Amino acid sequence: MVVVRRDWAAAREERSVIIGMVTAGTVAVVLLLVVGYSLVKLGWWQTIAFTAVLLACSHLLRVLLKGEWSDTSWFGQFISVKKPPKD
Repeated sequence: MVVVRRDWAAAREERSVIIGMVTAGTVAVVLLLVVGYSLVKLGWWQTIAFTAVLLACSHLLRVLLKGEWSDTSWFGQFISVKKPPKD
């Protein structure tokens, strides 16, 4: 019974690795196609600017969704809830 469970776990892990490799390959190909297309259609300056804006937006979303801001940063001061003064 233990051997069957180990075989089943190994097969499941192997399938997971294969799915991960296929997904990573697909993402890499799509990324190369999108970058190539934007370089041709927009030019290299606009592509760099567009990439910087996308990275900034993704970072801002991650900070908002995970709550990873500091109370001392400008964003943390903007987002943080002001505590009422103690009497």
